[in-house]
Amino acid sequence: MEFTDPMPNQKQLRDFYSDYRDFHAPDSTVVANAKKNIQFLGKYGLTRRMRLLDYGCGKNLFVAQGKSKNWHGYDEYNENSAASLLEGEFDFITLWGVLEHLPNPVREIKKLSRMLRPQGRLALTTVSSETGMPYRHKPPEHVTYWTEDALRRLLHQCGLKTIDYRPYYMYQDSSIYLRCIFNAAKVPNEIRKHVSWQGKPRLLVPTNEVMVLGYRVK
Repeated sequence: MEFTDPMPNQKQLRDFYSDYRDFHAPDSTVVANAKKNIQFLGKYGLTRRMRLLDYGCGKNLFVAQGKSKNWHGYDEYNENSAASLLEGEFDFITLWGVLEHLPNPVREIKKLSRMLRPQGRLALTTVSSETGMPYRHKPPEHVTYWTEDALRRLLHQCGLKTIDYRPYYMYQDSSIYLRCIFNAAKVPNEIRKHVSWQGKPRLLVPTNEVMVLGYRVK
C-alpha cells in the first residue's frame, strides 16, 4: 500500500475539514449511490430493523435514505454527531470513502470491529492503487492508497474475516465525469470549451475505489 509521510496531525485535519467540500460528490450523487449501496448490502442481510452505524457520515445522507430509526451516522468533524454512538453495538458499520482519510486506519478499524455484534458486518469503499484507474496523492485529504493484500490484512488484524472484495462502480454526474476525464488527460481549456455532454445526466462509472465486506469473527 501507499501512505503519506509524515501523516497530518489532528490540528491540520480539523483545519482542513472545517470547510471541506468535494466537487465530485454533490448531494444528488451521494443520494443515488446511497440507494445503490443499500440495495447491494441487502444481499448480505442488511434490513432496516438492524442497528447500523455510518462512520464518517458527512451530511448523513446515507442514513437518511435508510429511513430507519435504527440507523445512525457519526462524523468526527460534524458537531451534530453524538459521541455516545461510539459506545453502542451494531449489526452493520459502513465507511463510504472514509478509510483513505484516516491517519491511523488500524486503530480506527479495530475500534469499530469491537463495536460490532458477533457476526456483525463492516462494509467500506476506499481508494485502491491496483484498479488501473488514475488516482493522485492529495494529503491531508487522502493519506492511504490500498492494495487487496493490505486490505485483507487490515481486516484480519482487526478481528474481521473478508467475505467480499470487488471493484466499486458508482453513479456520477455526467458533467463532473467529463471534467474528470479532461483533467486526467490534461485536455487544454481551449479544447474543453468546445465539448459538451448530451447524454444521460447521470452514469454508472468505474472508479479507483474498491468495496470490501467483512464480518466479526471474535
